[in-house]
Amino acid sequence: MRQSNLAAICCLVGLTGAWAGEAARDPRLSEEAKVTVDAQRKRIAEEVGKLGPDHPWAGSYYFGDGLGVNSALDLAPDAGFVFEWHGCMGVYDRNHGSMAIEDGHIKLKCLFTNRQDGFRGIAVDLLPIGWGTRHYLVPAEKLPDFCNAINSGDEPRKDMHGMFFLRRGDEARKVEGAPVLPQEFRAYLLTTPLRAEIAKVEEPTYKQSRADFKFRLTPVALNVGKVEGVFKGMEFYVLEGDAVMSAKVTEVEEHTCKALFTDMDDEKLRPTVGWKVSTRPRWRE
Repeated sequence: MRQSNLAAICCLVGLTGAWAGEAARDPRLSEEAKVTVDAQRKRIAEEVGKLGPDHPWAGSYYFGDGLGVNSALDLAPDAGFVFEWHGCMGVYDRNHGSMAIEDGHIKLKCLFTNRQDGFRGIAVDLLPIGWGTRHYLVPAEKLPDFCNAINSGDEPRKDMHGMFFLRRGDEARKVEGAPVLPQEFRAYLLTTPLRAEIAKVEEPTYKQSRADFKFRLTPVALNVGKVEGVFKGMEFYVLEGDAVMSAKVTEVEEHTCKALFTDMDDEKLRPTVGWKVSTRPRWRE
């Protein structure tokens, strides 16, 4: 299940209210922290202004869905970085600090404890990705997900909303060709969508959410594999009916692969042998 979908559900059921009680106790969310990061953000903006628009990564970035996920990252080489996560209940997380450049990666050094769970935390190993005149910052561990977003048609996005940091204003810039990715990930980009069929469905397991519902985890086998271009972490979307479901590949063989559906426990939408899936959802085709 996509993080943006989960965010919408959690806002609707009031799950994010759990953070309201923490705000009064959490130093990251204090008024003192707000004053400190606002001052640092101002220094960052001043440095970015001096560096100019051609700097390969300095600037102000955003990713989110406009609901429970609205993450902002401002950074510059000397002034450091400021990160904030806003949602339907207010500020969920805040951090700031310095950075280092190592082998082309931006390594953030957080001053507050950085917990990446639920509606908080930031990846501290970011890779600047250029795509035409666009500037993305992608967590190194999520490069396969970035490729999935391109294969699905979610990127290049046409407005500010998306699930990877994009420099503000770059959503208005058109792109041509492919983004500049590390060599080992360039083969992850498809020239045409890859379609497959569910060949086998295993018994699901269940995971209780923090709200009043369960997640269903259903392993399946698909009839495509490494020869057809499948990679571990590739995402396939259900093409059947009105189902809004997807599965991520967990194991890859020559002409088959295993994938895992994670979705709401709805018997009407249980994955079934013969279902057609694709790397591009039907609403993008």
